[in-house]
Amino acid sequence: MPQNIDKAYVLRILEMLLATPSPSGYCADVMRKLAEETRRLGYEMTLTPKGCGIITVPGAAEGRVIGLSGHVDTLGAMVRSVKSSGMLRFTLVGGFMLGAVENEYCRVHTRDGRVYEGTILTNKPSVHVYPDAKELKREEAVMEIRLDEQVSSAEDVRRLGIEVGDFVSFDPRTRVMPSGYVKSRHLDDKAGVAALFGLLELLKRESIVPAYTLKLLISTYEEVGARCSVDSGGHHGDDRRRHGRHGRGPAVHGARRIDLCEGFQRPV
Repeated sequence: MPQNIDKAYVLRILEMLLATPSPSGYCADVMRKLAEETRRLGYEMTLTPKGCGIITVPGAAEGRVIGLSGHVDTLGAMVRSVKSSGMLRFTLVGGFMLGAVENEYCRVHTRDGRVYEGTILTNKPSVHVYPDAKELKREEAVMEIRLDEQVSSAEDVRRLGIEVGDFVSFDPRTRVMPSGYVKSRHLDDKAGVAALFGLLELLKRESIVPAYTLKLLISTYEEVGARCSVDSGGHHGDDRRRHGRHGRGPAVHGARRIDLCEGFQRPV
């Protein structure tokens, strides 16, 4: 059967995902958008206790379940402390080299929904001022966020509503090239999730019933290696078994493992 995937639809979903901040632990908004899109296509998404989504497409025959998965959570950071200078120290969400985010734009998400932009810098950001700036080891102790706000003290920062524990997301810098290539942060694995929705859209548009029941698992905790599935005994499952190989989504899963989550799902 020809695979008439609507590439324009996949790109539209991908751009929506990339534009929605979702560091691990801060995925409610992106999952809400995916749940709405799932319903628009005529399917339903249910959530595991940790916020991962499962979409079920009934198949023509029983006896097997095919599982595919991708993850929407991304690398990010969290406010660790507010410095007396008004700069923010941060800690990592997920594992990455700090040099990869140096001089990058970011957003700080407060608990009451406000969003502030800033730039990630070292505490010695200029080679003209600090002779050892090039040799400075990039580690959390020397990294900070400069807010794009008029702040010069910890009190100024707290008046904005920013506190320890607020999430920090990175500017994805998304660019869709005339050649068809997409350049962006967080293509791992938002591109995989967009591809899965391209499959859902095809099944709906062509009224295709898969040979066996299909379950799509959308993980929200892959980047931190946490477990988002629960087995029938109430124990959290190992996400390497449940979610597939890290960073290789979409991944294929054994049917029995996916089914173990069913008793713990709740509607979005």
